[in-house]
Amino acid sequence: MKMVAWRSALAGVALVCLAATAASAEAAPQGRRHQARARLAQRIEKQFTRLDQNKDGAIAKSEWTRNPRVFDRLDRNKDGMLSKDEFQRLGRRHAARRAAAARRR
Repeated sequence: MKMVAWRSALAGVALVCLAATAASAEAAPQGRRHQARARLAQRIEKQFTRLDQNKDGAIAKSEWTRNPRVFDRLDRNKDGMLSKDEFQRLGRRHAARRAAAARRR
């Protein structure tokens, strides 16, 4: 009788361990994605701060050091300034292209 109880207890512990392992395996990719998004947001913020030379919270066309056509495409409201939201769109688009290229390999 005691042997049956121990086997039942051991089987129960094994099931709990398996369930916990499966749950953590499912959570791991989501955690990595969250970390990757956070790193991307930090890189975008750092780049924005670097390009915003006069620290007014927007990147003027005169501060833009890259292709002027890209600036014009990103400047959605055509005010001659890139807001943080407009600049973040570039970072997200670039990250999406890199991820798609990595998946094709």
